[in-house]
Amino acid sequence: MKDINLTPILLKISQPKENKVGRYSVSKIWGMITINKKTGKPYLAPEQYLKGEEVDFESAFRMWQGTWKGRQIEQLLKELGYETEVKIEYQPDGKDWWLVGVCDGKNQEEIAEIKTSAEVMPKAKPWAEFQTRLYLHLFNLPKGTIYQPVKREKALVLKAIGEVELNLKWWDKIIEAIDNFDK
Repeated sequence: MKDINLTPILLKISQPKENKVGRYSVSKIWGMITINKKTGKPYLAPEQYLKGEEVDFESAFRMWQGTWKGRQIEQLLKELGYETEVKIEYQPDGKDWWLVGVCDGKNQEEIAEIKTSAEVMPKAKPWAEFQTRLYLHLFNLPKGTIYQPVKREKALVLKAIGEVELNLKWWDKIIEAIDNFDK
């Protein structure tokens, strides 16, 4: 009997798409405009954005597991009346760049963002709140909730670990920050 090493395939399919100037993924915006206090530079500086990133085995494996957990939850969200994996492409007025993203779930009242960390999270990470708030503005919805699927004894629960609301002043600042990054 011979084992099959899936690592090369996993690494190949896990490499991110090439970043393009003028098309900015919702999942990367926080890193593009948030300053790392240690370095004084954005977590994802323009040079790094252009260069792209390589994913190592541990990251690829984590993303692969998260993708499958997300697909399982997606099936259950649909039963609750959510649209899932909803894609949006948005070009702000007067700008020559686009924001693109795929939200995990949305209904007429909220965005549902799913985080599939292996550990139970006491609260959402700042970047998850940021990403969810972006989706609120892109889909024009009043609130968004960040959930984590959690097994509790004999129950599967979407644990609410964060909530955000629409904020027009915040949105104007974000558009300006993305515009500066684009330049």
